[in-house]
Amino acid sequence: MSNRDIVMILLVLISAFLFYLSFPNFISIVGFSFLAWVFAIPFFICLENKKPLERLGIGFAFGFIANLLAVNWMIPYSGPGYFLLSFILAGQAVIFAILYRPLNNKTLLNILYVPSLWVASEYLRKSLMMGESWDLGHSQSFDIHLIQVANLFGSSGISFVLILINYVAYLVLFQSKDLRSKVSGLITMVVVLVMVYSYGFISLQAKDQSQASEFKICVLQPNIDYRGDLTKKRIVDIVDAYIVLTREAVKDTRLDLIVWPETAIPTDFMRDSALQKKIMSLVRDTRIPFLIGSIREDNNGLHNSAIFVDANGNIKQVYDKRHLIPLTEFIPDSLFWKKFAQIFDVDSPHLVAGVRAGMMDLQSQRQGDKIRFGVAICSEDNVSQVFRDYSQGGAGFVIVLLNNGWFSQKAGFVMHGQHSVIHSVENSIPTIRVANSGWSVLIDDAGRVPRDSLLTLQQKEFLYFNVTPNTRRSLYNIIGDTFCLLCVGFVIMFQFITRKFSIRKSG
Repeated sequence: MSNRDIVMILLVLISAFLFYLSFPNFISIVGFSFLAWVFAIPFFICLENKKPLERLGIGFAFGFIANLLAVNWMIPYSGPGYFLLSFILAGQAVIFAILYRPLNNKTLLNILYVPSLWVASEYLRKSLMMGESWDLGHSQSFDIHLIQVANLFGSSGISFVLILINYVAYLVLFQSKDLRSKVSGLITMVVVLVMVYSYGFISLQAKDQSQASEFKICVLQPNIDYRGDLTKKRIVDIVDAYIVLTREAVKDTRLDLIVWPETAIPTDFMRDSALQKKIMSLVRDTRIPFLIGSIREDNNGLHNSAIFVDANGNIKQVYDKRHLIPLTEFIPDSLFWKKFAQIFDVDSPHLVAGVRAGMMDLQSQRQGDKIRFGVAICSEDNVSQVFRDYSQGGAGFVIVLLNNGWFSQKAGFVMHGQHSVIHSVENSIPTIRVANSGWSVLIDDAGRVPRDSLLTLQQKEFLYFNVTPNTRRSLYNIIGDTFCLLCVGFVIMFQFITRKFSIRKSG
């Protein structure tokens, strides 16, 4: 192995590690988001003047290593799923690397092309992953001013800005040969940053003028370990623990809704008369509506559900999770997935996907106001279209139910929650996360979260949230992924120009 090869390997590792550190990690549960502004510089050095096959190898090495590090909190949950997810996520970097071919002496085009290519490759991965939208922009979920760009162009707008700054910095440091071009690059970075952050300040000021009514909601975070055999006695003990915590929570306050997390009841309590009696008696005693995460069974099979019970103990609405996780909640009916499950001895429960959106109606117990809210369960907070649909349907906020007691790293709780932060901004809609072990938090329509909310991770708690509904639609909610499609179109056009330019040069 030559010295050049060793340097290349080191640069790829540095870039991958910086990418990982920009997200929640083993050092900081909120991550070092500023590293996302520079992580790609070593990556660009590796890609420059390489042949397509070389770029493919570099892209895969970077993408696979970066994502192995970033989602390592999945290992206790599913080893095969961890490697498969990392492999799929790496596809974005592979696509980017293969198509990375800047034009000589066309600096402006290159500055637009490289971030457009990154966004286009993220969009393609999102499409292949059936809407799962985890991208570079999520690393900035705690930069409240920067993430306001998402209500214009989605999280892809944030990714675009980050890669643009990375690429211009790379040009200034390693490609610019005279002072004038270096100064031009620095001015470009300053102008972009001023525009983005100015918009963030203006957008936040406009949001702070809302005068809508508040709904007071109590969420339970019991921090129960669901692993092991769920015998009937253990299920009864789990329900009893919820009842005790609920009675403590309602003791001294008036509430509009009480929420239990995903699969709080790991069986269909409506088919167990004793459990049903316990739960409905609790609801009638408190005279408060409940939203309960539960397993539900019907003629089609088992569902991962959210059951809305009114203050009189009547079931008003039921939502069955629509976006199920392959190999975890079901095994897709295709040869690839079946073979993969067979090779890795995956024995997944066969849940059945729901068919209707979880739009529910709530009337305030204290003020009499009415509002609609949307329900998402677990991994559905990765799917931006879920939040967009609820906002378009008139929901004032979204409730996400999670049962994530299997997480062993606090970084995993926060990284999962970054989806909800970004989707709240994209659609200007508040989100309440209700998790068995955390991160349970109220995210307002601007993506703001109390930093002290992270102190409740893996703690037994009940939390009160005063949520202000917002039914005003953002630009992103109206235009959707139009920005991504424009980036895809620009990449196609640029590839045509590049190839035409190469043909003329060779001729």
